[in-house]
Amino acid sequence: LSASALFVLWQNPFQLYQAGFLLSFGAIVGLGAVLPACSALAGQKGRMEKREADSPLWRAARMVLPGLLSSLSVQVVLTPILMWFFFEIPLWSVPVNLAVLPLSSLVTLSGGLGGLAGLFSGALARFVFGAAYVLLKLFEWMCDIAAGLPCAVIITGRPLPAAVAGYYLILTVM
Repeated sequence: LSASALFVLWQNPFQLYQAGFLLSFGAIVGLGAVLPACSALAGQKGRMEKREADSPLWRAARMVLPGLLSSLSVQVVLTPILMWFFFEIPLWSVPVNLAVLPLSSLVTLSGGLGGLAGLFSGALARFVFGAAYVLLKLFEWMCDIAAGLPCAVIITGRPLPAAVAGYYLILTVM
């Protein structure tokens, strides 16, 4: 991760001030640094008696918890960046990500297979790319619904640099 960031910054140091660079690497930091800490904390809090752990509700929670923790870990790191560049916080991004993230690997798989299929047949490539198209349309539809929900975003304005620094300092200490 750091080698990749250094390579990008070596070519163009001003990327450090671009939303795309900060959001991309911030998401990776959220998954690589915050998620393990949250997972460890959830594991400690999640110990319970055997009969409770076997309940259908707890089994369902164990299936949703990893995605929820992933999405929250990324959101915790990206919130100040979103506020800085876009002056708002999307409130429905975590639930939308719970649906989108598990399916996003299928989009990547369809794209890769479609590219390979395109080496042999244009019609086959269009068919394979169709899966990615349908999934991306589904993602767009989910995002449109989330954007139309009440309180879809909170307008925050740009935070003070000291507030952002303090936030990341507290996050680092935690």
